[in-house]
Amino acid sequence: MQPSRLLQSLLHIILLLPLALCATKRTAYVTVVNHTPYNLNGVGLLHKYSNVYADKCVWDKILPGKESSRCQVSYNTGVFTTGKDWWRIFGHSDRDPVLRNSMEEWYSDPDNFRGFFDWLDRAAPAVIGVALDVAGFVNPQLKPVSAVARVVADAICNALLNDGKTAGYKQYILRKEDQGVVSRIYIQNDGHITLSSPSGNSKTDISTAVVKLRP
Repeated sequence: MQPSRLLQSLLHIILLLPLALCATKRTAYVTVVNHTPYNLNGVGLLHKYSNVYADKCVWDKILPGKESSRCQVSYNTGVFTTGKDWWRIFGHSDRDPVLRNSMEEWYSDPDNFRGFFDWLDRAAPAVIGVALDVAGFVNPQLKPVSAVARVVADAICNALLNDGKTAGYKQYILRKEDQGVVSRIYIQNDGHITLSSPSGNSKTDISTAVVKLRP
C-alpha cells in the first residue's frame, strides 16, 4: 500500500523540522569610535556569545573623532537558540599619565559592578607585570603610552577571554540583520558608551580605576 500524500507531507515536515530549528552561525564586524577629545590607547574589546564563541580585539590607539579598524565576532541565531551576546570594553585615555607602577583605565560598567574593579585591583597586577617584563618595559613611564597600554590590554584580554564568566559584561544581542555589517561602539565624552547596530541601540556607563602594573 502506497502512503497517502498527507502522510508523505508529514514525513517531510518531520525530517526537515530539525534543520529549520538548528542554530545558524553568523559573523558581524565591530568598530570603536572615539567621541572624546583624547587619544584612547590600548583599547581592548571582549565579546562572548554565551560559552560558545569568544572574541577579542585590541587597538593601539584611536585618535579623537576617529574610528578603529574592524573586529570580527561570531554569534548564533535561530528559533530556539538560547545564547546571548556579552561585551566588555576598556582602555586608557591620554589625559591620564602612565606612572612607573600604575595607570588609570576606563571600562564599561553596565550595573556599577564591582567584580571587574576588584579583579583589576587584586589579580590584574600579577598578569600585567609578567606581560610588561616579557615586553621589556621595566620602566613603563618612559615608554610610549600606546605601547604600554597595548601590552596591558592584551594581558587583561587574554586573562579574561576564556574564563566563561559574563558578570559585569554588557548584554547586547546581535540579530540576523547584523550579519556581515559593521556595528559601532561609541566612547562618549559624557561618561557613557553607546552600542549601535542595524538591529538597535543601547547605552552603558563608563567607570575608571587606577590599575597597579605590578603586585
